[in-house]
Amino acid sequence: MLSSDLHCSYEETARPRSDEHSSSLRTNHGGVCLIFRDSLEVSHILFDDCRSFEVTCARITGPQFSANFAVVYRPGSSAVADLLFSEFSDWLERIAVSTTPVFVVGDRNIHLDVVDDATALKLSDILSTHTAHHTSNAQSTCS
Repeated sequence: MLSSDLHCSYEETARPRSDEHSSSLRTNHGGVCLIFRDSLEVSHILFDDCRSFEVTCARITGPQFSANFAVVYRPGSSAVADLLFSEFSDWLERIAVSTTPVFVVGDRNIHLDVVDDATALKLSDILSTHTAHHTSNAQSTCS
């Protein structure tokens, strides 16, 4: 179902259509969006207080599923600030309170596979802590 009915995108420059929920970056780096079929019921979940990363989030319901989908993006051209870690951790706590599954996709431009990178270790710790508390609700696919 998801491969044909829903598309999550980040770092895009396309103009949103009426059936998209999008959040444009405050700079010229692109943005994030969810593109979905008209047959899906979509409720935008507003998170407009994140300054260190972009996020577009929606509850999407179809005939056989319901889930929250979030697309996150942090420009790689910006230095990683401590604000990112506190905001991202807070945001994860707020999105995970839902009883429906949560899927987080996007690009944080922090390479978690670099084991000696302090920012990667800090972000990995946040994700590990969050996943340990909310394993039934959260799926994260970000670089």
